[in-house]
Amino acid sequence: MTRDAQNFNVRLKKVGAILNTSSGSCDENVREEMETILREAGIITPHIWCGEANEMDEAFAQATDRELDILIILGGDGTIRTAAEICSEKGPILIPLPGGTMNMLPKALYGDVSWQDILRSILSVPVLRSVSCGQIEKKRFFVAAILGTPSLWAKARESVREGALGEAIEQSVSVLQQSFGKDISYELDAGEKKNAEALGIICPLISSVLADKERSLEVVIFNLEGPLEVLRLASRAVLGEWRDDPGVSSIKVKQATVSSEKEIPAILDGETILLGREAKILFVPVAFNSLVPQSEEGVEIGK
Repeated sequence: MTRDAQNFNVRLKKVGAILNTSSGSCDENVREEMETILREAGIITPHIWCGEANEMDEAFAQATDRELDILIILGGDGTIRTAAEICSEKGPILIPLPGGTMNMLPKALYGDVSWQDILRSILSVPVLRSVSCGQIEKKRFFVAAILGTPSLWAKARESVREGALGEAIEQSVSVLQQSFGKDISYELDAGEKKNAEALGIICPLISSVLADKERSLEVVIFNLEGPLEVLRLASRAVLGEWRDDPGVSSIKVKQATVSSEKEIPAILDGETILLGREAKILFVPVAFNSLVPQSEEGVEIGK
């Protein structure tokens, strides 16, 4: 179903905002800024909850009780992911604004722009957009997930960026010592079981090989044989050329199963977690509905 941007009048909607002042770039002055921007857009009586991390559960509970039409979130990745899970397909429309350090979902939706500019642009001419996601067991991710050794590569990549090749090699060796080799088994769309060093799962929101309307995830398979290959991939990642690495391949899937003899380390949208020894990965066509500026593509709801 599609809805024309001009017919979506935010002034007629019940609007709420949750501001997490414990996040990396969100302080106590943001409430006044938020109220000013909303007032300029004709939203006179928004419901605003402003507090630290330990007050977020209560804020979300109260926001749910209000049965909002639009929920604005200003906070870090954890706060925004909680909001995205609460909003779901039938919940309030979500506006996730960057108030943390990594800001993965806001950057994927809006680019690297200040939350003030994003909000003003959206409220000027709002466009509805549905957002899909991946799900590992009961945990959802909206940008990307990494399972296995690459979740330990950050230091090696930064050393390459800074030109410290000797240090990068040492860190690459350390990563391989911490990893468990090609002990991740995977099955893609109930196909043949294979092994890999690690897997990446990329959502349509940021994948360069998936159209936004595709009902699939991109699974990236990492097969690396030693520290120099890890270093090579880290170098290419710095240049944005990791897809060209011979140790990397990718495929479009709707579901996958991963398993290992050990618990599987993972990063979901920037959050490090430890999965069990087996996990099922699913594609969720509509995770939540969001508002984007008119210049953004993709107005369809319920793809």
